[in-house]
Amino acid sequence: TGLSYPLNNSNKLKASYEKTYRLPEADEILGDGMYIRPNPDLKAETSHNLNLGLLSQLAQTDLSISNEMNVFYRDASDFIRYVPDQVIKGIYKNTKNVTVTGIENSFSFTYQQFFDFQINATYQDIINKSKTGYNGLPDTSYNTRIPNEPYLFANLRTGFTYFSDDYHKISTHWSSHYVEQYFLYSEGSGDKDHKREIPEQLTHDIDIEYSIDHDKYNIGFTANNLFNETVFDNYNIQKPGRAYYLKFRYSL
Repeated sequence: TGLSYPLNNSNKLKASYEKTYRLPEADEILGDGMYIRPNPDLKAETSHNLNLGLLSQLAQTDLSISNEMNVFYRDASDFIRYVPDQVIKGIYKNTKNVTVTGIENSFSFTYQQFFDFQINATYQDIINKSKTGYNGLPDTSYNTRIPNEPYLFANLRTGFTYFSDDYHKISTHWSSHYVEQYFLYSEGSGDKDHKREIPEQLTHDIDIEYSIDHDKYNIGFTANNLFNETVFDNYNIQKPGRAYYLKFRYSL
């Protein structure tokens, strides 16, 4: 259920509540035959979700500004997560009780369809609230963050778009992506000063697109991870470095 209340012409207050059920996916319960081991005892995940947000918008002839901020709370039972417990293999398991609290903000600015700017950021605490495991023994990770889950990340995208008199268009955009460092394994076990972690990461991309005759012919160029930073996924497996893409598209 959701409610919204207009504070004035530019600001709107929003609130919502959800009771959710998430059944395990096929590969989560049956495995994939290679990297995911089966777990036929995997339970469905249930949660209560609360959201409270403020949406602010300003639209004029030449510019448009929008900002949306949300705070959220999630109380989950039988939380499903992937546990990489072998060298190249892992298994999906349940965690009895997990709470998620956080805040996210998204801002966008557009001027005459010529310049646009968007930025968003999220901070979330995903905390294990299970005092005991399913075996009845104390859970050593109680009241600590769930590992392999980033808790602070942000994205930025900005650029220019130019339209010629003969309906040609050229656009250039710059994107940046940031993820704060976080632990690979539970922060509740071992010495925190000597624990393995996924390092802080900041990467940049550039996109250039040229279209002709109302987008009938399109040429696009993308450079991902422009400065060839060393980046990892949330299981500390290194991702590919710099990459270039060239795309041609024709529309009838």
